[in-house]
Amino acid sequence: GLATLVETLLGQRMRKEHSAADWSTRPLPKAWLDYAALDVEVLLELRELMVTELAATGKQEWARQEFEHLLDFEPAVRQDAWRRTSGVHRLRSRRSLAAAKALWEARDEIAARRDVTPGRVIPDAAIVAAASALPVDRTALLNTQGFHGRGADRYSRTWVSALESVRTMPEEDLPSRAPRQDGPPHPRMWAERDTAADRRFKSARASMLRLAEDHHLPVENLLTPDFVRRAMWSPPTTREPAELADALREQLL
Repeated sequence: GLATLVETLLGQRMRKEHSAADWSTRPLPKAWLDYAALDVEVLLELRELMVTELAATGKQEWARQEFEHLLDFEPAVRQDAWRRTSGVHRLRSRRSLAAAKALWEARDEIAARRDVTPGRVIPDAAIVAAASALPVDRTALLNTQGFHGRGADRYSRTWVSALESVRTMPEEDLPSRAPRQDGPPHPRMWAERDTAADRRFKSARASMLRLAEDHHLPVENLLTPDFVRRAMWSPPTTREPAELADALREQLL
């Protein structure tokens, strides 16, 4: 992060007293504005030091390619992102899971509209509490133990509407209890399920560790663990080096 770079390269410590503040507050207090200004005050000096270090370590071209890639980069849409709601694993019925999904989506829409983090509308715990209780109206919802947050009352009609849509949802439309598996199994299972894939993964991992050590990089900076698993579990069929490189590059993108 920025604080680590500033401390490592400039020998300075950044102030953190307002890092947890609600930056959607308007107008922003002067103390907060001063705090934010200090974050950018060192950027030019930091850039010069980083450019020098990249050139000295032969990584300047790597950085240029990474920056160019970011110009058109769009993150992949996470499948079933609502399942990452903290505590959702405690919900036992499929209808409660559907309620959690509906409330999560409603909260996400409100947060995007207000330009705030979703947890500032209602916390995950409130979603789980309401999804578990499945209250039938606004009064019951607001009296549900654990249902709280800045937007609990303010957006109560939205929450009730989300819950109502789930109450009449056909059984076949309810989400499954277990998330869909998108990708290969955990590598510790590969030796039993696919010995060739297991050998590929172990060989790739060892090569990456050596490469990371040679270039003084965390191994995750070379390739994400998820991509390595996917590529080694279902590799391109070609073995011609140039075609293989192109296929892997396309798979990575």
